[in-house]
Amino acid sequence: VAEAVGMCVHSATHKSLTPFINKVTHVFIDEISQVIRCLADSTFEKKRHVANEIYNTLRRLIAEAECVIVADANIDQMTLNFLETCRPNESFPVIEVLPVDQGKIAVFCTDENDLLGEISRRLAEGQKVWIATDSVKWAESIIVSGILAHAENVILIDANTKEISPQVQAFLKNPNEESKKYDLILISLVFLFYYL
Repeated sequence: VAEAVGMCVHSATHKSLTPFINKVTHVFIDEISQVIRCLADSTFEKKRHVANEIYNTLRRLIAEAECVIVADANIDQMTLNFLETCRPNESFPVIEVLPVDQGKIAVFCTDENDLLGEISRRLAEGQKVWIATDSVKWAESIIVSGILAHAENVILIDANTKEISPQVQAFLKNPNEESKKYDLILISLVFLFYYL
């Protein structure tokens, strides 16, 4: 059984992870407010039983863990109320970190065309682009389509390429140096969580 696993909260109910989930002692949840809102969202109505199972597993993890750390840039009262119901009669230290301007610019894309346009623009400007995706099929279709023509050196990292590609194996051994060789890096989030 693994000693540490990074995962999307939706995977917490997956049967293959049950042995691990049942012995968790330390929990870190990033974007906790968004996680709770997502589980309450109406898009889950057709699969309400699934959302409820995930929600109840999350509550149990938080209630039973020795240590729980949550993070969110915009944590709200709803989230604090949720945590208090999971761990009644406990106080929670809140550490507020003031933002530091690092000169970075965030771009929000509203659909796939916006995203591909932004990626293509950056590649055309000579920038390096990393894409983390939960869909290997989508990544493969992007590579095959030629949509991102400015990317001359492309690497796809997933469970399959890890086994058969010497380039991926070299990348995983020395990502800081190997990443400099590629214009476009596509990596499976599922693989990344299990690999780390």
